[in-house]
Amino acid sequence: MTINAVLADAVAQGVVPGLAGIVARADGDIYVGAHGLATAGGSVAMAPDTIFWLASMTKLVTTIAAMQLVEAGAVSLDDPIRGILPELANPHVLEGFDEAGRPVLRPARRAVTLRQLLTHMSGIGYDTMNPDLLRARGPAGPPPMTTVASLQGPLVFEPGEGWEYGAGIDWAGLLIERTSGLALDRYFARNIFDPLGMTDTGFDAHVREPARNSGMHVRSPDQSALPIPRLIGVPDDWEFFSGGAGLCGTAVDYIRLLRMLLGDGQLGGVRILDEQTVDAMWRNQAGEIPAGRVGTAIPQILPFDPLPGANGQWSLLGVLNPRDLPGRRPAGSASWVGAGGTVFWLDRKTNLCGVLLAQILPFGDPALGRVQRAFEAAAYAS
Repeated sequence: MTINAVLADAVAQGVVPGLAGIVARADGDIYVGAHGLATAGGSVAMAPDTIFWLASMTKLVTTIAAMQLVEAGAVSLDDPIRGILPELANPHVLEGFDEAGRPVLRPARRAVTLRQLLTHMSGIGYDTMNPDLLRARGPAGPPPMTTVASLQGPLVFEPGEGWEYGAGIDWAGLLIERTSGLALDRYFARNIFDPLGMTDTGFDAHVREPARNSGMHVRSPDQSALPIPRLIGVPDDWEFFSGGAGLCGTAVDYIRLLRMLLGDGQLGGVRILDEQTVDAMWRNQAGEIPAGRVGTAIPQILPFDPLPGANGQWSLLGVLNPRDLPGRRPAGSASWVGAGGTVFWLDRKTNLCGVLLAQILPFGDPALGRVQRAFEAAAYAS
């Protein structure tokens, strides 16, 4: 099946109302396409420049920004970050619960580092993805995700001794602000988006031209996609710029970010990262610790395993597949996703990257996962 046919079939089968996808090499796009409607029941056609909530695909942008500061000598990957983020100076590890159901905590023996924040090895998790963290919040439940308080909680293991998907990269966003002296939106615009020509990406991209937004959808009991209000607020609703999940943007923009990484840190003569930095970002950061599997504590999230049957590795780009995926990417390629139905991959070996954007919940939707894999397979078959 061709790439175009995969997108058209997904819409025809009712998996999602619409999708936008691009496949590219470092030197240019190979396929650019979109099918269906931006919102179910609407009249606006999906387009390659439709604006989506990128969710956790924001994490790659924040990691790139942090590595720019590492290159500049403004911050270290492996020194304790307590001087920049005093909120993390004295973390506590959750060891369990007492007979009354109260959390049992102990002081962490190690300091948290920037590398750990960027690679989900700090012990910081997400309440929504870890039942123990959610339980530790008590009867009141977790604070709203738009608050700094939502980032503050116990660690689930000693820093550096495990892998747990979580809010570490939100903390890295705050570190970037304090180190650079710029708000995260301004730092991204000045050092990444403007140089790369990513004109439709930002924390407020969805409020600039709302007519271009993709609607958010939820999978109904009959498996259709029902439109719902967007799950993210305008910037004024947030107490901080979420470096972990706050960006909105387009496939047209995001593929430029991926092409820059395939281009060893530069695109169209504009350098964003040194080649040596990009090399380092490709390396496995977690050693033998399995990485990539995401749990759940709420119905809006399904358990997610990006590499069924294999233990993923973790780089500064996303999850690395340790062996070839038949008909798809070779070993050593990187990929990650966003909670709203977005995905990207990077394949340095064959100089290929792709982005496929949709907007549907719950996260980990199996039907969309099949489309994402078919999209990738069609890219390689072509």
